[in-house]
Amino acid sequence: MKNEELISLYIDDELSLTQKKAFVGCVHENPSYVAEVHEFIDQELMLHAGDTLPLPKNFEVPQQTHSIPSVASVQKKKLLDHPFVRYGSGWVAAAGIFLFLFAHYRPMPLQTTPTLASDIATIRYQPDAPAPLREYRFLLYEPQAQEVSVVGSFNNWQPIPLSALGTSGYWELHLPLPAGEYAYTFQIDGVLSLPDPTVPYVQPDGFGGVNSILVVGDML
Repeated sequence: MKNEELISLYIDDELSLTQKKAFVGCVHENPSYVAEVHEFIDQELMLHAGDTLPLPKNFEVPQQTHSIPSVASVQKKKLLDHPFVRYGSGWVAAAGIFLFLFAHYRPMPLQTTPTLASDIATIRYQPDAPAPLREYRFLLYEPQAQEVSVVGSFNNWQPIPLSALGTSGYWELHLPLPAGEYAYTFQIDGVLSLPDPTVPYVQPDGFGGVNSILVVGDML
């Protein structure tokens, strides 16, 4: 390889590392070679500056040669020719689109049309509205009693105390009840059972006594 061609390849960074090492060794061993290298470098600097240079006296047109590719360029070409690199960008784009659609996916609510059977079941099992309550006043005159309670079928025969109206001897209770028919009686001091003297309707209690009958509201 001629000196001019070797210098040109060095300036154009087309030598391998081994060739560059041999070139530097030649420069150090041959002082005249150093001057020739400097001349070629100055010409390159002037060409990059836009100046037109005359051809040197001993300039020869280098023959077309194939430069020796470096290891880095070979590895780069292999990497670019790899199928994953060549087609990987398409896969990455497809994966990005899939992730975007998955993140923004919202299932549509199912549209159900109620059937006649479900409508009938809803109507059939709809709970009844609570019956309106009507307040009833229990009143008993018992001046000698220490306490008076009322028991009846409206609360499973659990005693409910009445309140004394001062020292008048009267006992009173206001109790809200739904419409219906109820049996009840008064208990005096927790022992004596006494039907309501203000109610004309009674029925036997099954123990030899009677219970008063109370009718609240309209009976169907």
